Amino acid sequence: PIGIFHYDAHGTFTIFNQQYADILGAQREQLISFNMLEKIKNQEVLDAVLESLAGRLGHYEGFYTSVTAGKTTYVRADFVPILSESGEVTGGVGVINDITQTHQSLLTQKKLSSAIEYSPNVVLITDREGVIEYVNPKFTVDTGYSPEEVIGKKPGILNSGLNKPTIYEDMWAQIGNGEVWQGELQNRRKNGELYWSRILISPLRDDDNAITHFVALQEDITESRRISEEISYQASHDMLTGLINRHEFDRRLQRIVKTVNSDHSTHAMCFIDLDQFKVINDTCGHVAGDELLKQLGFALKEYLRKRDTLARIGGDEFAILMEHCSPEQALRTVEQVHRNIEEFRFQWQKHSFSIGSCIGVARIDEFTTSSIEVFRQADAACYLAKDAGRNRIHVYQEEDELIAQRE
Repeated sequence: PIGIFHYDAHGTFTIFNQQYADILGAQREQLISFNMLEKIKNQEVLDAVLESLAGRLGHYEGFYTSVTAGKTTYVRADFVPILSESGEVTGGVGVINDITQTHQSLLTQKKLSSAIEYSPNVVLITDREGVIEYVNPKFTVDTGYSPEEVIGKKPGILNSGLNKPTIYEDMWAQIGNGEVWQGELQNRRKNGELYWSRILISPLRDDDNAITHFVALQEDITESRRISEEISYQASHDMLTGLINRHEFDRRLQRIVKTVNSDHSTHAMCFIDLDQFKVINDTCGHVAGDELLKQLGFALKEYLRKRDTLARIGGDEFAILMEHCSPEQALRTVEQVHRNIEEFRFQWQKHSFSIGSCIGVARIDEFTTSSIEVFRQADAACYLAKDAGRNRIHVYQEEDELIAQRE
């Protein structure tokens, strides 16, 4: 299966087999009496031949282009001297093997190995039982664990304890069936710091299609999740006060209105408009006004239940959505909020300010038709409180004569 050829002391072929001619892609007639010392152009091959003619073993491995046929192959060749009884070199024997495919396979393996070693993502390989057999350098960068600390252990060393157990059950069920699993997990680094990973796990199979290993690719997405959460927060919150904004309040109000017909529940919404806010803005500037809104927003939350939603609707206007709340409960809460605002004192430099509020309350029940209607009713009740002399509460009633006159 390998090429064999004999040559004399002058480097001329005397005998060769067919495999040698096939490796070079040459005709037998072209190789008869071929003199290597005169015709070979590859200096390294020529040096290996000269080594053998000097009584030493010559060796060459690399690409070789046949002089007779022009065929290029990757070969491994040994040139062995033949000695006479007196120790004189009479020629040599050449043994050559075409290892082009082997060389290409090694190159491919080297490329794959380099791709894994220098991958920007973590690469982790485990056996069938989940015991770690390999981690790339990026694993150490992301987790803080060296290969020596994790090889022979299971990936559970990274478990933060904050992921649902069912996630791991689903993962093992899926990859155990030969399927690819992907998802996001919150893991813990060696130093205790939490981080988020986007993970893809694939089974590796042998020639009999049996699963032998699992390879996991992990990407640290902590920063991208933080940015996403920040964007999501900004989309639903007022940047000044940190309260829910108008858009998110409308969404929650619409959700409540959709459910009242089916569960016959009762809820309430109140609309709050501050009195004397313009005085503070005009006297101390908008920075003082902004600080007042932040302090007041924090103070108002004190008297609300966890399920209640406090929102800044815009300017000096706030709204409260009280879920699963009877009219009596709603009124008591609103009265407490009203007193809280009335007793609130805002200190700015040498100035001290008190403010008041007009609050309109609207009921949400099975007769409510839309969130727009609720908002309109609470808004109308608030402005009736203003018309009546400010710093007071008005509850919307369909049969209210004042409401009818205002409309």
